[in-house]
Amino acid sequence: MSFRFSIGKKIGTGFGVLILFIIIVFGATFLAVNNGISTFQKNDQTTNDLIQVLTPSKERVSHLRLSINESKLLAIQWVNDQSRNDVPDKMRLKNLIDHNIPNIIKEIEILAPEWKNEEDRALFERAKGKIDTLFTYYDEVMMMLPDIASYDDEFSFFMCRLYVSQDGDIPVFAGKIEQNLLTLQNSLERQEQDALTLVKSSSVESKEKFQGLKFYWFLGAALIITAILIAIFTTNSIVRPLRSLRHILIALGRGFFQKLKSKCAMMRLVICRLQ
Repeated sequence: MSFRFSIGKKIGTGFGVLILFIIIVFGATFLAVNNGISTFQKNDQTTNDLIQVLTPSKERVSHLRLSINESKLLAIQWVNDQSRNDVPDKMRLKNLIDHNIPNIIKEIEILAPEWKNEEDRALFERAKGKIDTLFTYYDEVMMMLPDIASYDDEFSFFMCRLYVSQDGDIPVFAGKIEQNLLTLQNSLERQEQDALTLVKSSSVESKEKFQGLKFYWFLGAALIITAILIAIFTTNSIVRPLRSLRHILIALGRGFFQKLKSKCAMMRLVICRLQ
């Protein structure tokens, strides 16, 4: 039995191919959009971490380093320069100890729980402990040398000179704090740079994925054209034979039997085309 590609099979094949391509376009578009949304969400989270955590943390740690170093220099100057306790430099040291440095530490303490690196939090805690110890030495210096007359007390002046000497407690502890904070700052800077690199690469990747959708947009346009052609083909395949059959039936109904044989043959042909 020979295979006949009937009109039903033609229609079924045409619409089957059309549906297949629609599924391909829909699937590819869905995957690309879903991946793009996932990438944008990841970028949004990374950007938030960058703006709200990493960059502010790095800036505050840097500010804390500078303030600690400034306080060390002012403490050394407090001992070496015999002056009243209300001069600008001494007032500045008091302000650093009482307000500036504690406020910076509080700001970092708010940000620290959001840090992903446990070692960063440990570094900060060690630095805080050393800062507390450093402040006790500052308090002792200010207590032993509270005014100009106190510098005449040889024992107090000698003890304070020991605190601020090159190997004294104040420079040593300030140096340890500096090292802890510098290590922490470098770690935060690396994380900040990694986050910036991730955001940039993810943005490029998302752009490439969405640009790849252009092919499927063209394919979608081709599917629309294909659907129109299939509709035209289907219409012609059904309507033309029916019109021929209608003409034959009308002719037979009017009594034109002289070409009945040929008409009947044509009817069989039309019926075969409709199968």
